Amino acid sequence: MGTYGANCTKYCMCQNGGQCDPVTGQCICLGGYHGDNCEMACPPGFWGEKCLEKCLCENGARCDPETGHCQCGLGWTGQLCDQECPPGKFGANCSKSCDCMNGAVCHSVTGCCQCTEGWYGQICEHACPPGFFGKDCNMTCDCQNGARCNHVTGQCTCVPGYFGDKCEKVCPKGRYGMNCLEKCECGEDGECDPLTGECKCAPGHAGLGCLSSCRRVHYGPNCQLTCNCGQSDYCDSVSGKCICQKGWVGANCDTPAGNGERFRRGPQRGDIPGHLGG
Repeated sequence: MGTYGANCTKYCMCQNGGQCDPVTGQCICLGGYHGDNCEMACPPGFWGEKCLEKCLCENGARCDPETGHCQCGLGWTGQLCDQECPPGKFGANCSKSCDCMNGAVCHSVTGCCQCTEGWYGQICEHACPPGFFGKDCNMTCDCQNGARCNHVTGQCTCVPGYFGDKCEKVCPKGRYGMNCLEKCECGEDGECDPLTGECKCAPGHAGLGCLSSCRRVHYGPNCQLTCNCGQSDYCDSVSGKCICQKGWVGANCDTPAGNGERFRRGPQRGDIPGHLGG
């Protein structure tokens, strides 16, 4: 603390680095302060010697009362605090770095992540759970038949064997696989599994492309059924109707014909016509 006056017997009362006149004791304030004893900082909006300079800071920024330098608040930067934080930055003078993921925007003031469609979490690190999509994952998917829903757009990705906006349609006849792009090879009468392309042959046919006829003791779709024809080794490959050998009659070819029996009984189901050797 300095002194002034006759024989320097009086003490100066100046504050904040102010100097006092050695004769009168009047305080000479440094820039940024005013008052009889330099006890007060410049009022908001002013700075410098005797607080005569006007601050030029914008967006609520404070200016240093001594230098006039702008002290930017949250979300602003630049010499005059007139620039918003660039992407990836936030906070006072935009000095903090964001850690948002998946294209999320960081709030310039708080640093909170504003997730893009299809993402959620503190830093937008999670994709929407299955069955949901869109902003804040608040949209419900309507895909059918096991299809996957895009977590951003909600577009359905069909499993093999289905098509349509919602994957609600089975592949049309003759097509199978992903998006029904594969062509079936099952002949004219066969159908193929819309998922795998495996042939479902018409009665009487089997094999690759359904090009093979049933062998003699089998009949029906894909030749999967077995004939029940007793003493005969043959049946109709489509219907399974027995074709009896000579000497046997009946629906299942299990009754001996006998001498003249056929003529006494009349023609029976399964009998071989006479002109064919019956």
